[in-house]
Amino acid sequence: MANAAADHSDTSGRVLSLGRVDQLRVRVAYGRKLDGPSHHVFLLDVPLAGVEEAFDEMPYLEALEPILYAGAGAPREYSVHLNRHHTSVGAVAGRVEIGMDLTTGGRTSTLSTPALDAVTLAFRSVLDRAGGSEHLELRHDDAIVRARVQVHEAYPELNPDELSVSDEEHRAAQGSWSVGLRTSDLNRYVVVVGFLDGYPGSAHILHEPRSEVLDSVGSEVP
Repeated sequence: MANAAADHSDTSGRVLSLGRVDQLRVRVAYGRKLDGPSHHVFLLDVPLAGVEEAFDEMPYLEALEPILYAGAGAPREYSVHLNRHHTSVGAVAGRVEIGMDLTTGGRTSTLSTPALDAVTLAFRSVLDRAGGSEHLELRHDDAIVRARVQVHEAYPELNPDELSVSDEEHRAAQGSWSVGLRTSDLNRYVVVVGFLDGYPGSAHILHEPRSEVLDSVGSEVP
């Protein structure tokens, strides 16, 4: 009986060992406070072509580290998490997510130009270290679908099917689309799909709270 239990444990251990990694997701979010809502969220999804060997997160963390110092002599307040998910079903067997939360500094939710440039350079470095990926042209319908999905991924409490398109702009020179999405209670999200050199798996999401939207469009009509 003891031998049978040992054999079963050994087999289960091999089955449940951390296998290959097929996809890397990087999420960088900025808010006024670390424990408060995020006003800017950057997403990057990178296929890894089924890496069989042990996944090493250090090269990607090193690529992201300069973000901490952008526009400041000392690191911003931050928190970092690493999540790894494996499943026996579906097309993606293994997925790793690296999340970084930072503060915008002061009382403003505005993101500085150095911070935006740092995220862009860091994401480009992550994409290069992952071996790059094919850049497909972002078509209108695909950009709208991606914008809804990416807002939901940045803010899981939102139902993507309940987001209405308020405006859109094709930035042909950058290969990206800017899509404005609005909830029923007038919270607005501006999504730049393909913000990283037109790469479809990248997005920059700006959350404009209801009060800010009302300030820009005027008082509500009863």
